[in-house]
Amino acid sequence: MACHVCPDNFFTVNTQHCERCPSNEASKAGNATCGCVASFRREREEGQGDRGRCVCPPGSQINAGTSMCEACGVGYYKAMLGNTWCEKCVERVPGSSTRGTGAESWGECVCPSEKYLSVNR
Repeated sequence: MACHVCPDNFFTVNTQHCERCPSNEASKAGNATCGCVASFRREREEGQGDRGRCVCPPGSQINAGTSMCEACGVGYYKAMLGNTWCEKCVERVPGSSTRGTGAESWGECVCPSEKYLSVNR
């Protein structure tokens, strides 16, 4: 018997063995915990303390090709923390778009410069 260090992307569980880090998480050799990889944030769920899932922040969605979070494109927004898709502005405000990428609320969906947003239809 001997004491060993867990390798990269593994963590110790009760100092008895190593387990692979969950999806979207990583660790350096010898770490007792894993952390969210770049572009992800920890989702705090009731009853889990510090151990929520690592998910995409508002204004971004998961890229299926790279498995990383990327900013919502022009004309899209995402208000919630989570691995859901960005939503189209035109579905919330017909004829609208965003001025750039990474919109975090439908309030960033604006009308083109020659139009205005009317609360009356």
